[in-house]
Amino acid sequence: MKNILILCAGVLLIGTGYLAYRYSRPEHYGKSFAGAPVVSIAQFIEKRMDGNLQIEGKIVRQCPVSGCWFYLNDGKGHQFRVEAGQVLPVLPRRIGHMAIVEGRLIKTEKEPTLAGVAVEFQ
Repeated sequence: MKNILILCAGVLLIGTGYLAYRYSRPEHYGKSFAGAPVVSIAQFIEKRMDGNLQIEGKIVRQCPVSGCWFYLNDGKGHQFRVEAGQVLPVLPRRIGHMAIVEGRLIKTEKEPTLAGVAVEFQ
């Protein structure tokens, strides 16, 4: 009986450790980050920078069906749209979570949009 209790405690401890590890890691989708320069959301919106960029912000809205697009906000009133549907057709809904996105500016007249190729939810 004592051996069974020790075995159960060991399994419970290992399971708890695995779950803690699994849920504390960031979730990564798409390609690996290529090391693009990190810019703020304000810089991205004001300068409409070309080339690959990496941006971080809080997800405030997301596609209700497949999560393929979302809006990032920097907490200072700046936000922009990330379009990830071409490379990542389905993403989990993570409204309220922080995200790091790497991609390229899509030239639109309406609003600045980043075509994301790598996304990491934190």
